Amino acid sequence: MLTVLAEKAEPLGSGQLSQSMHLKGFNVSEATVGRILSQLADQAERAMIQHIESLILDVKRYWSIAKI
Repeated sequence: MLTVLAEKAEPLGSGQLSQSMHLKGFNVSEATVGRILSQLADQAERAMIQHIESLILDVKRYWSIAKI
């Protein structure tokens, strides 16, 4: 599924992605594709939040060292 998404220049919805998967020989329903896309979005959001939290900690560490 990620390969199909990477091949396309534009974003795909679950219907278009399901059709593209069928053309490649994968029988995946639109509902299943939608659930997978939702899970991927949730994982990406969590990763982004963790990255931002890490950056904030780095800034706090920098400023605590700079004050000395």
